[in-house]
Amino acid sequence: MIGNVWEWFADWYARYELGTVENPAGPQSGSTKVLRGSSWYGPPSKARSACRKRLDPTQRDRNIGFRIVL
Repeated sequence: MIGNVWEWFADWYARYELGTVENPAGPQSGSTKVLRGSSWYGPPSKARSACRKRLDPTQRDRNIGFRIVL
């Protein structure tokens, strides 16, 4: 499911390295966390898991959430 809300991820944000990388790991610390997937408020072109942005983890918005997976 993508596109209902931007989803918080546990990874700290960092720019990707150039070249091909499988399952890149984020840095151990940072100041912004990764959000993925767009939201109901965004354009359909952004509703994909490869779409990511960053945000201070203390900020909140009505179109940001998280998913619990068992």
